Amino acid sequence: MAFSDFSTPLSTRTRTWLNDFFALIGRRYDAYVHFASRRDQIDAYNAKTDAELAEMGLKRADIARHVFRDKFHF
Repeated sequence: MAFSDFSTPLSTRTRTWLNDFFALIGRRYDAYVHFASRRDQIDAYNAKTDAELAEMGLKRADIARHVFRDKFHF
């Protein structure tokens, strides 16, 4: 049976590397969530007037459906 001693602290270099690694993962995940949410597109459509949306063949209630049309088939 093997015994591992985990009570020794990590070196400063290892802690820095781990912090940087997990910070990178967090930034990538945040970027993915922001991209996947498509909030910018929804805000851009909501900023348009009803007349502009009508020219595009959209109603204000259909904006989310239009933005996510490739993900969900309503």
